[in-house]
Amino acid sequence: MDNFGMGINKYLFGESKLLYAHFYKGFPEKGFGNFPIDINKLTVLRIAKECGLMVPPTAIVNSKQQLEFYFSKWERIITKSIGNGAEIEAGEFSISGQRTEEITRSDMERLSNDFSPSLIQKLIPKNFEVRVFWFDNEVHSVAIFSQRDRSAMIDFRNGEKLRTVPYNLDVQYQKILNRLMHNLKLNYGSIDLIVTPNDEIYFLEVNPFGQFGFLSKAGNFHIEKKIADYLNKVENSHARAANQTCY
Repeated sequence: MDNFGMGINKYLFGESKLLYAHFYKGFPEKGFGNFPIDINKLTVLRIAKECGLMVPPTAIVNSKQQLEFYFSKWERIITKSIGNGAEIEAGEFSISGQRTEEITRSDMERLSNDFSPSLIQKLIPKNFEVRVFWFDNEVHSVAIFSQRDRSAMIDFRNGEKLRTVPYNLDVQYQKILNRLMHNLKLNYGSIDLIVTPNDEIYFLEVNPFGQFGFLSKAGNFHIEKKIADYLNKVENSHARAANQTCY
């Protein structure tokens, strides 16, 4: 796609975003959805730490020299987007979505001396990962045994048919997640955690649009029904309020 076409697409996307934002503001205060929102992982990590969650050591770097410093300090490093990931198309090539990748010594050697500011973190050893779906102060979580599949060790989304079982988070930990989500002003979302071989729990990130289908099925949580019941309850509540104001 040429630059003119890309400019048109960018303009149309901006128009659609403003339209959705207008409709969203007209919705009842209680509902289901987080639009419009742009998640900044750095802000989320700061707030998570303030809430009492453990987060991986994190830095923003823009040079090979800085990267080498943290490489010698942390030994293993991962990188991810600061925001929601990329949506780029250029001819037959495209980049879509987001992934977590490890930066190796050979990767560093191929880098230029300076580059755009990038988020890096110390790689935290995993025993397994935990995906949490948070909604209406309820926590549903599953353990994902990503370390049994080499392709999924860094990012479980790269794996296939990973063993996934229900996982019970400590009640106190659930309360901290409640505080986090309220502080972020989210009414639902998917939360990624790591459980280390020493049973420490590290918070990674929140996806405000996280899918919950696989989690609901793996844990037999029936999340879809709970959301439907919640929306039905909200709708009936607003209908009653509307009737009471009619003359």
